[in-house]
Amino acid sequence: MLTADGDPSDLDEARGFNDWEKWLEAHNKEWFDLDERKAIEWCEVDEIPEGEEIIDSLEVFKTKRCKDGGILKHQVRVVAKGFQQTQNVSFAETFSPTAQPVSVRMLVSISVANGYDLATADVSTTYLNAPLEKPVYMRPLKGVKDPENRGRLIQVLRSLYGLKISAKNWHRKFVQKIKAFAGTAVDIKCVTVTSDKCMFRFTKGNSVLIILIVVDDVLSATNDNEFSRSFLDFNLKDHKPSCTLMESNFSVDESDLD
Repeated sequence: MLTADGDPSDLDEARGFNDWEKWLEAHNKEWFDLDERKAIEWCEVDEIPEGEEIIDSLEVFKTKRCKDGGILKHQVRVVAKGFQQTQNVSFAETFSPTAQPVSVRMLVSISVANGYDLATADVSTTYLNAPLEKPVYMRPLKGVKDPENRGRLIQVLRSLYGLKISAKNWHRKFVQKIKAFAGTAVDIKCVTVTSDKCMFRFTKGNSVLIILIVVDDVLSATNDNEFSRSFLDFNLKDHKPSCTLMESNFSVDESDLD
């Protein structure tokens, strides 16, 4: 059964598509990333501690498109069926701060008013940057045939998409990383913006950097790009001076500021 966007719903269905090789490539890349990040391990059923939940998983197929409708890339994500998790068994607290739309507009306004360089970047395999405090156990995906691991289960070690606490873990990991870096230098000051727990302001002498975390995007404004790069050392991709965030399209044309 096709998705609402006309994409395949699983790997078996993707085999019947004209762009099957693209879907297979995206599928293989996703599993490579999971292995590279040590996000999962295969385990025997009898290795699972007593009382632990076992949830299901699936793959989500999505055709990413450009503004003109052209195909940008084929993307596959392994997703946990987190709705099957039970609170106080697989997880406790799930709350994660969310950037406010007004914060995006505010940061753009600050950047324009002060002549700061404004940029956005995607964080590659966002949630997988954050390890889980305790493993989650999943059944293998239907349609993914792996004779070597037949009858085994998946032990999830990092914040996989779909898990109840993935967003919380990712936000905590990002904040810990940038604050730890700021703490290595006595002359760097870090302030969390009171109105938005996803916005941070760093200063070092005359250098200023303001960061806004918008799920897997980072919006930054700075008057010192070297200072900015020293903070944003996650595996970033698609670093660009214009973007779409929270349904808002924006770009900065320096000729308009004269």
